[in-house]
This record gives sequence, C-alpha cells and structure tokens, in this order.
Amino acid sequence: MKTTTIRATLLMLLAGFGIARNVSAGIYANITIDGNFCDWANVPVLYTDASGDGSPTDFATVQLANDESNLYIRLTYYTAVNPQDGSGVFLAFDTDNNTATGYDIYGLGLVGAEAGWQNDFPFAQSNGVFNSGVVDNGGALISPYFTTTTEQEYAIPRSAIYDSNGQPVFAGDSFTLLVYTVDGTTDVAGPIPYTFAPKPAAGTYANITIDGDFTDWTNVPVRYIDAGGDGSPIDLAGIQLANDTSNLYIHLTYCTAVNPQSGSGVFLAFDTDNNPATGFDIFGLGLVGAEAGWQNDFPFAQSNGVFNSGVIDNGGALISPYFSTTTDQEYAIPRSATYDSNGQLVFAGSSFTLLVYTVDGTADVAGPVPYTFASPPGPAVDFRVLSITRATNDIVLTWVAPGGTTNLVQATNGSGGSYATNGFADVSTQFINPGSASTGVTNTFTDTLGATNKPARYYRVRQAP
Repeated sequence: MKTTTIRATLLMLLAGFGIARNVSAGIYANITIDGNFCDWANVPVLYTDASGDGSPTDFATVQLANDESNLYIRLTYYTAVNPQDGSGVFLAFDTDNNTATGYDIYGLGLVGAEAGWQNDFPFAQSNGVFNSGVVDNGGALISPYFTTTTEQEYAIPRSAIYDSNGQPVFAGDSFTLLVYTVDGTTDVAGPIPYTFAPKPAAGTYANITIDGDFTDWTNVPVRYIDAGGDGSPIDLAGIQLANDTSNLYIHLTYCTAVNPQSGSGVFLAFDTDNNPATGFDIFGLGLVGAEAGWQNDFPFAQSNGVFNSGVIDNGGALISPYFSTTTDQEYAIPRSATYDSNGQLVFAGSSFTLLVYTVDGTADVAGPVPYTFASPPGPAVDFRVLSITRATNDIVLTWVAPGGTTNLVQATNGSGGSYATNGFADVSTQFINPGSASTGVTNTFTDTLGATNKPARYYRVRQAP
C-alpha cells in the first residue's frame, strides 16, 4: 500500500482518539423523517462514541446532513432504549464555534452553546444560563419518537430564530454540536464540528472503474437521496454522478438488496436541454422532458409524447454488477453517444437533468438531479501541514489536502527526540476530502488535553489510497 506521509513533532499529548474535524462542507441531502433510515446510507458517520459509558441511553454514532431548509441528525444507540423516557436527549449548538461564549455543558469546556434542544423543544443558552430564552420556529421533527428504538432521525429548521432579537440561530455557515443526556449515567457524544453544505451544482471530474468496487466513489458528492419505502421491489436510495472526458458515471444505491435487472429494470431519463416542456414527460409528473433514455444498458431517443422515438448509437452503458442481487450499481455512459436520426451528440450541452425511475410493482422515482459536466482538473494542490498550535490544554494540527483523497492522522510516542516509523497508529477517523485534486481542502485534528501528558508524541497525516 502506497502511503503519502507528512510528519510533525508535538509535545506532550494524550493517548487515544481526539476530536476530528473536516473543515470542508458537510453533506447535502434531502432526508425524510419517517423512521426509515435508508436515506442515510450515503451520509458518513461523523462521530462514534464509546460503548457502555451511558445508561439507560448509550450513544453509538452521530450523522449530520442538511439541505436549504433543515439540519438533519441521525443518532444511533448501542442498546434499544426509549430516548424520550425521562428527560430525554439534549443537543447543544455552539453556533459561533467558541467555547468561551455560551453555556458550558457539564463544565467540560467542549462547547459554549448558544442554543439547545431537549428532544424536539428548542431554547436559547448563554454564559452560565442553561435556558436563557425562547427559540421560535425551531421545533424539531423526530422519528421514531417516544418509542423503544436503536436509532432516531431529527429535522431541525434552519429558520429557527431567537425570540429576544429575531436573529437566526444558524446565522453562520458552521457550528459545533454536543449530544448528551442527564438521566442515569449521563452520556456525552462530541464535540462534532459541521459546516453547512451548499446544494451541489458543478460536476465532479473522476475516473471511475466499472468493476463493482465502489471505493472510487468515496469522494464524489451524493447528488440525491430518495425516501425509503416508496418503491417495490426496487427501492431507490442514493444517486452520485461524475464524469471524465469519455464517460458519464452514475452510482445508484438501493434501500434493500434487489436484482435491478429482474423485470423491466431501471430507467434513466435525460433532459438534455433542461426544459421540462420539451421531450418525454416521465409519468406526466412535469419533472423532466427527456430527449434520451436508458433502460438498463440500452439507450433510445425520446420526444414530446413519444417514449421511444428512435435509435441512439454508441451509447450502450457498462453496468456493474449486472443482473445480480445487490444494493449498489455503477454505470458508465459514453459521452460520444449520438442520435441515429441526425448524428448529433446526445450530450451536446454542458449540462442535463436526470430522472431515475422504475415501472415494475410500486414504481419509484428519484430526482430530478441537475448536473453540469466537470472539466479536467488543473494542477494538484500540495499536501502539506499548515500549522501546529497549542489551544490551552489541547494540540491542534491543521493541514491542506487535495480533493478526491482520504486522510487519517497517525501518531507514535517518542522519547529522546526519536520515533519508530513502524510504531505509528491511526488516532483519528477518516477525513474524506471532496472535489478534485486541484481543489484544496483544509482539515484540523484536535488532540484533547494533548498538551498535558508525557512523553512527546510524533504526528503524521497519511493519505489513504
């Protein structure tokens, strides 16, 4: 395994995991709060809590996503519990990312919360005051609610405002979250920094190998997340899109394992002029007007009122796995595809709108998904450490990495100014850097209480393959 490494020495730090923070944007997703967690499949876990440190509520993992309207949170628990039986679950938001301002949860110095939620109920917070006022328009939607479960999903309105001054709670583009309980043996998960993700616009340039191994999709943003349980036997989940100069690549995920080609299969409808008034209107929904369609790997032209209006040449799609039970499939569609009737390119423009759908059983529709073809990337950004600083009792390492890569922080204890290369071990979770190699993504890793312990520890940041 080839590893690119940056090494830096730091003094006196605490063994074990610290706080990992990826400063790049979060995950843009449309999550349906319905107790069906299929639409979280493509959202990374941002925090994993230790097992057995809370009772009756014992946090396991935390995921975050957002769209323009809501912040979405998914909490999982190690054992089945009714999280609302008793005082419930608390969310503390440090909206200015400053631990010196706002309410200090349990005096741990992890966040300074300006706003909090107790289950679905929001309230303001301030220095030394747990509840300092009303938050309007902030009631959270939670599912399942007040029932025994191992997971819950929240939607918190980004339109929430402080009653005292009418200012938005989420006025900035980032915050730090702490999740905690107060009943029994209290549990604390976090802190978890998050930056709101914009709606994806420009495309992603990537060279995807159609081989049924989906690791090369890791750094490609999810363009659309479909609600779970609305299609059968095929229940569409997520859509990712990328391109290079030769192909358009599509990654489809499904809520449950299925053979997508058993029956009529999966259909792709391309509105290549981004005008729903021209081309074929799928199911009469008015979502797209398709000039071209694919049924599984087979392409065909479309037009107003005509589902199949002619032949498309050079457009056969490569799909893997094909005609097999799976939860993931990847497509390569040639950008050289042409209409047989006039020899014109199907993808003559720089953008299109995609609709993915099925027709068998309970039909499912995912989209519309706009996409703009990405140009080849420019020169790669250098992979380098930007700073190593002490923050009170913590040590903070900041670095920049090229988009399309994944990083982990490693460390080894040293003595006498030496270190053993083979002694390094991962001390962070993964930092997934979106974008292309010409896009610089800044990351930080904070080792809590890192400036209080001996011996000295040596750090490095490795770039996973």
